[in-house]
Amino acid sequence: MAKILLDYSDGQYSTRRLDEAEATELETKGIDVTYVQDHVYEAYLQHCAQDTVWQTLWRALSNEAYFHRRERELMPLEEAEREIARLKEDLARSERMHRHYEDEWLRATGRQTRAEHDNNGHYSCVFPQPGCDVSVLESEEWQAAAIELLKKYNVEHAQEGIRHQGCCCGHTHRLLSAEVALRLRAAGFLVENETDPDEGI
Repeated sequence: MAKILLDYSDGQYSTRRLDEAEATELETKGIDVTYVQDHVYEAYLQHCAQDTVWQTLWRALSNEAYFHRRERELMPLEEAEREIARLKEDLARSERMHRHYEDEWLRATGRQTRAEHDNNGHYSCVFPQPGCDVSVLESEEWQAAAIELLKKYNVEHAQEGIRHQGCCCGHTHRLLSAEVALRLRAAGFLVENETDPDEGI
């Protein structure tokens, strides 16, 4: 098997046969080394006057080497992206389980859950508006709801009152801090604090 270096520096391919040491050194540096059968390279040396044919071959081999190199470079990135996505899912699952068992413990000890404590008869409504940045919503559930509401947004309904459009909080209303409300308003949302009409009854 002949190991050759393809050179395209002058606008067309030329070749140089490499010994084992040179080939290893170039590959270590990340430079492509092309492998061809010995009889193919010998034929090239004997008939290199037919340059157009050989230029086509060298270009094909060079392109193949490039694709293999890019594949090797991208594989670790794809693996990393899959691992990051898996870890995010694991983290979200762990956080949900933590909140669930924390609420169960609070109920078992006769205390208010975090949501009950935060609401305490008061809650905030978050209304998505055209052009708002959905990604600032901390809850993926709220993000999905906001996207769906924006798809059905109707300007005429909005003129009759924002509640005709609906809020993205759904059944997970809670009282937002002033800091969070300010951030959402800056991102294009309408945030209103509400009071439970049954409070005190």
